[in-house]
Amino acid sequence: MAGWICRLALAAALAPAAATAQTGEPEFWEVTGLGSARTLNLRDSASSGGAVVAELSSGTVLRNLGCEGEGPKRWCQVETADSGPRGWVSARYLADFVEPPPRAAAGTDLPPTGTVFCQLGDDPARTCPYVTSRTEEGATEVVVTFADGFQRTLAFRGDDVWSPDPTDEVTARRADDKTVVEVNAVERLEIPDAVVRPN
Repeated sequence: MAGWICRLALAAALAPAAATAQTGEPEFWEVTGLGSARTLNLRDSASSGGAVVAELSSGTVLRNLGCEGEGPKRWCQVETADSGPRGWVSARYLADFVEPPPRAAAGTDLPPTGTVFCQLGDDPARTCPYVTSRTEEGATEVVVTFADGFQRTLAFRGDDVWSPDPTDEVTARRADDKTVVEVNAVERLEIPDAVVRPN
């Protein structure tokens, strides 16, 4: 009996431990920086030679299960935030996931809360979290939080787009099923129709 218990203990000690998020790393990552690539490969091992388990689009939120390696050889084990597929991705395409800010207290919240494409100055385009609410005047108010914590509020009603701050210079143009908004010639946001025109 003692030998059997020892063998069990030894097997448990030699079993590969599940990777966990390391101290100082975020609990969640966000897929970013794909450039012209449309998806990021989720692989079954920490190598570009590993089999592709799934393809992840920009803005996908991933649970951090731990990383290994340094620099361009750094890989992170992840699973999708909804406990979907698990695998490894190159860390160069990961950024800390920024939690969406609390929903606005006034008005009626409009689902879903998610992410939209955003760009500040010459920085690379990325995804930023947003929340929406309905104003008393019937407009849809969208609050987008940039990576540095700055929050941009825009209001949409029909084809009109404006900022609550009258000193902001807002321009907007239609592109497919979204509105591309520029504010003060330094902020660029792409707001899908589904965000501001709920059924």
